[in-house]
Amino acid sequence: MGGIYESDGSITRVAAANDNTFNLNPALNVRCAPAARGQVDVQTNTAILTELVKQSELAKVTLRKETPLIQVIDKPILPLAKQRFGKIKGLILGFFYVFLLHY
Repeated sequence: MGGIYESDGSITRVAAANDNTFNLNPALNVRCAPAARGQVDVQTNTAILTELVKQSELAKVTLRKETPLIQVIDKPILPLAKQRFGKIKGLILGFFYVFLLHY
């Protein structure tokens, strides 16, 4: 946030320098130097702040790209229990299928 305060100070210095040089003889350009210097400060601070904001937004986009979208909610407990037919159930179904295939 230091850049914003620096920019505000530069803008104030440019305005004060312009107030001091109002209706000045154009031949006396030395007195316009503080205004020009302040204007350069304002432009520099604006460029720096713009670049910082751009880099910050680029970092946010990069972070979003690298963050996985799928979150593991529940992990399986290994090994999973096998589901089998019991012996009686298998015999009954086996006889039933053999009976259907035979007739």
